[in-house]
Order: sequence, then structure tokens, then C-alpha cells
Amino acid sequence: TGPQGPTGAQGAVGGVNYNFSTTTTDSDPGSGNLRFNHGTIGSVTSIFIDLADANGTDFTDWIDSFDDTDSGTLTINSADSTDSTFCNFTVTAVTSATGYRKLTVSNISGTVPSDDEDVVLMFSSDGDKGAQGAAGDKGATGAAGPQGPTGGLNI
Repeated sequence: TGPQGPTGAQGAVGGVNYNFSTTTTDSDPGSGNLRFNHGTIGSVTSIFIDLADANGTDFTDWIDSFDDTDSGTLTINSADSTDSTFCNFTVTAVTSATGYRKLTVSNISGTVPSDDEDVVLMFSSDGDKGAQGAAGDKGATGAAGPQGPTGGLNI
């Protein structure tokens, strides 16, 4: 048995690989790219995402499934494991556009990634909201309040 080799470099963060663009235009961001409709994280209401990730893999079906339930959470992290940049969004709708998708979102938390930053995406869906349950039984009548003061005498 030979000596143990050196420890390898830290790998990238897991998820679907994309590249972030700080451009805010509603248009196809280009292969492997995504962008927000606003430069301030709390004002982001749309995410424009190409159908292919940074490796050229077509993720159309995955992206289109983001609105198959009432809502879900899209997490965008820096791909660099030493960078703590992240942002979370609730996704409520997916709109088709030629070559890309428009996600209707509301920001939960995080910060805007840097221009040209390698990011990874993860999506978790919430379950569909169930039907409203039946009304509960009427509660007991509360105790009577204290008697008010006696009014003044009118003469």
C-alpha cells in the first residue's frame, strides 16, 4: 500500500448550473444564463431563465414544472462553495417565451448574485392546498360581564 495522496479541491455546490446576468431586460438571457427583472432583490418579480443550463442540458420540463403546484421555492446559490451568496423566491407562475421562461416570483430572502457569477438552482415544491375543512362546533357561551353603574336620577 502506498502513501495517502493529497486532499482534493473543494467541489462546486450541488444544483443545476447557470450563469447570472445583471441585465434586467425581459428577453432570452442566452444559453446557460438567467437574470432578474430588477437589480434590487426585494423588487424582483420576474426571473428570465434560458431553457438550457450552463452545460447545454435542456431543462425545459423541469422549469415548466415549477408551477405544477400552488407554489414552490427556487433557491439560487453561488456555485463557489466559499461564497455565501444565495437568494430564495416563491414561484407562482411560469410563462413560455421563445427560448426561455418567465418565472413570476416573490423574494423570500437573499442578495443579488454578481454579474457573470456561476450559480446553481434548486427547486422544492409545496404541496397543493387542500380543501377547507368543515366548521367546528359552536363554543360555549361566555360568562356574563359585571353589572354597570346605576344611572343618575332625573328630576
